[in-house]
Amino acid sequence: MGCNVGHYLRGLRRLDAALDYTGVDAYEYYIEQAQAIFADDRHAHFEVRNIFEPLFPDDPFDIVFCCNVFLHLPDFRLPVRNLLASTKEVCFIRTLLDDHTTIVKRAATQDFDDEGNPLDFAYQNTWQSGYFVGFIRQLGWNVELIPDEFDASVLERECEAVKKGKGTRIVDGRQADGNIIFNWMWAKITPV
Repeated sequence: MGCNVGHYLRGLRRLDAALDYTGVDAYEYYIEQAQAIFADDRHAHFEVRNIFEPLFPDDPFDIVFCCNVFLHLPDFRLPVRNLLASTKEVCFIRTLLDDHTTIVKRAATQDFDDEGNPLDFAYQNTWQSGYFVGFIRQLGWNVELIPDEFDASVLERECEAVKKGKGTRIVDGRQADGNIIFNWMWAKITPV
């Protein structure tokens, strides 16, 4: 889930050129772009799907991968259920986990309702690790948390060259956006 224009597939192709891949994203524009980019890849398929609805419950996949999606959702519980209902062997989720749950609405404009809520915003939520893991274990799955490792210099170069200093940046080796430090973790979820 969250395949965007299919950029994760490029890395997967270095591991297995014939891997059968189904990419899904909620945004039709991204799926159309992915379909055009990978039009000649007979092992790649892309579909518009909503993570708040069942994804592939009647035809689960060996490996399910969801990267950088959960921080943008108001709640993770139904999306986790939907991902696991589509998983046979292992589900990998990359999300923000830490010692506390922090619900953040990053305002896209300075327009607010009468109660001070932003009219246009993006979530940047971090979930308390124990709460996240405990929920998944209650569903009958094993969970292993793995700290995300990445080359901070690559993100720094991207921030300067591509984003012209806007967007995320690196602070003490960790990704940050505004005053939010991203504590990326991988959840490796397998059947009990």
